[in-house]
Amino acid sequence: MDEQSLVRIEKLMEEQLKWAKLAGHSQLKTIFKETLTDDEEKKVYEFSDGQRSIRDIESLTNVGRTKVATLWKKWYKMGIMEKSEKYEGKRMRRLFSLSDVGIEVELPTDTQTVQQPIEEDVE
Repeated sequence: MDEQSLVRIEKLMEEQLKWAKLAGHSQLKTIFKETLTDDEEKKVYEFSDGQRSIRDIESLTNVGRTKVATLWKKWYKMGIMEKSEKYEGKRMRRLFSLSDVGIEVELPTDTQTVQQPIEEDVE
């Protein structure tokens, strides 16, 4: 395959990606509206950046560690969250920001808390 063909294939794939994102946008918004049932869950999801631990999120949102862990497992199974590579799966990272689909959530202003990983972060 010559370079011109590869460039053409790359452009076609980029175009397909644009359409796939557009098609998935409204579906993703619906999934979030049905899944994230209150502001607490929205905050937990938004703070799940792969850097913060369950304890960090608990202190930022006042949502208990057990509930955060349960939500992480649920969202991971749904495909809207992935395991953090940096922390070897002990922390979770959201795949999308709620603002990407027009969902607003009021977050606390002091959000710098990040603890070092401990064994009980995620089972």
